[in-house]
Amino acid sequence: MLKNKKVLIKPKVVSVTGNEVLFEDDSKEVFDSIIWSTGFVPSYDWIHIDGVLSVEKKPIHTRGITEVEGLYFLGLPWQYQRGSALICGVGRDAEYLVSFIVSLQGSN
Repeated sequence: MLKNKKVLIKPKVVSVTGNEVLFEDDSKEVFDSIIWSTGFVPSYDWIHIDGVLSVEKKPIHTRGITEVEGLYFLGLPWQYQRGSALICGVGRDAEYLVSFIVSLQGSN
C-alpha cells in the first residue's frame, strides 16, 4: 500500500472533530475510518469521543473494533492474542481488521 501510494504517512494526531483530523503539522484530513495504531508508549489523551475509552482511559473494543462506526484500534497489548502489540504478531490482528473493514465497504 505504501509503494502504491494508497497509504500516506502523516505526523502525530493533535485532535479529531467529527470526521476531521488535525495533525501536528497543522494539516487536516477528513476520514471515514480511523485505525489507531499505538507506538511504544500508548497515548489516548487526544481522543474525546464518548464510549471509546474506559474509566481507566484505555480503548473499549472487541478485536480492535469499537462501538463508534469507523473507529478501530490496532497494536494494543492483548488485543486478541499475546503478540498483538508486537511486530511479529500484529499481522493477524491487522488481517482481521482489514477483512472487517472491507466487508463493510462491500455492504454499502
